[in-house]
Amino acid sequence: MPNDPDIPIPVAFSPAPVPVAEAGVLIDGQVDSEKTAATIIDLAVKGALTIQSNDEHDFRITLLDPSKASTPHEMVLLTGLFEDEPPGAERDLSRPGSLASAHEQMRDSVRNQVAVRGWFRKVPSTAAISSFGLAMIAITLVAALAVGLWIAWARELPRVLLLLIPLLPIIITVAVMRARALKRGQRTAEGRAMCDQV
Repeated sequence: MPNDPDIPIPVAFSPAPVPVAEAGVLIDGQVDSEKTAATIIDLAVKGALTIQSNDEHDFRITLLDPSKASTPHEMVLLTGLFEDEPPGAERDLSRPGSLASAHEQMRDSVRNQVAVRGWFRKVPSTAAISSFGLAMIAITLVAALAVGLWIAWARELPRVLLLLIPLLPIIITVAVMRARALKRGQRTAEGRAMCDQV
């Protein structure tokens, strides 16, 4: 019977055709070093470069075929790493800071790409509030409340101000959630659907 509800229906799924860095931005709104490392590995899989590592302190890449880079951010990353050097050029990425400039260039390119694709109403902020910034907000709110209570107590104002103490965690929570929302950006319906598929 074709309408039998107990018939198992096979489901096929293929990953979204999205570069790894863009997929990462869809998920967490950041283009961090993990996305850059994933892009380097993806370029190695495509045959654009090779990766050599003999131990945890050794990480070298060799340019093979820059034409295998298929997205703007991959091209930007290869240019940032190798400039205009020919195939066969090698870079040692095990030194601290050796990837910083290329990473920043790639980050800007990825942010531009997701903006062009229309996946975000508001592209994720690179200037989102850090943990230190959030801590400073919390300290400022606590200090303001403490000073207000001290003044109220000193002037013997109504003790109803003590009711403000339970509001402090709510204010801090709203500030933290707002900062995280800015960091992730605001996805469009298409961006949300693509994020779910990723």
